[in-house]
Amino acid sequence: AITRKCVIDFGRGLNGRYSAAYAQNLVSGINSVMKAFTVGKWRSVSPTKDCDLPRRSLVRTQPPSGMNDAEFFSAIANLEHKGLSRGTIIALACRSFGLRCKEAALLDYAQAEVEARQTGQITIRCGTKGGRLRKLKLNIKNEQLSILRKGTTIQGDHFSLVPPEQSWREFRDGEVHQSRTVLKGAGIERIHELRAVYACTRYEQLTGYEAPVLGGRAPSSIDSEARKIISSELGHHRPQITNSYLGKTNYEKK
Repeated sequence: AITRKCVIDFGRGLNGRYSAAYAQNLVSGINSVMKAFTVGKWRSVSPTKDCDLPRRSLVRTQPPSGMNDAEFFSAIANLEHKGLSRGTIIALACRSFGLRCKEAALLDYAQAEVEARQTGQITIRCGTKGGRLRKLKLNIKNEQLSILRKGTTIQGDHFSLVPPEQSWREFRDGEVHQSRTVLKGAGIERIHELRAVYACTRYEQLTGYEAPVLGGRAPSSIDSEARKIISSELGHHRPQITNSYLGKTNYEKK
């Protein structure tokens, strides 16, 4: 009984009620389910063209939550107090290495610590987008080695932070979810925000200027080169994606 018109009407009814990203995700979810039910015969409904939903903006306009060291480490102390040791390491690794949540959870910290001490870099293998391997050079060595050492201790004889008796999904829905709730209570909306903190911190390290979203005005050539480096470190192929972490340059704003 579900027709394209039904879905289009539903999508149009979302306009103004939810954010562009969430509304589009709802329509996309219906497309996925209907494709499965019809064995691929479903003709997808475009959230923007068919439902007139606004396009989602990938440009950051507000500083990432978790930038303030005192607030962040207060949240870390709260995680530890609640016994969420694995969630603690995930939050620290996301902020210090710019990892995705899943990458931080599936990292073999023991192997990474050995590699870091021998070569000054770590290899990210598991949990990456598209399964693409990437290497990260240590840029705040003492802090990053300390996190790897703590992760090695918590990981124990296992090959990741995910407990041996749990799947990634079980771990995600358990301790990771609990950790997100604690961080949100401290004003950190998502663990993903900590990747943006890494990007902003790294930008200042590379350019000597604050990130654009924090008011920095680095010269165009320096800004462009920094974005290429940060994009690669975060596992993206397009430097423009850093707009979602750093905000637009002042030149783009004009």
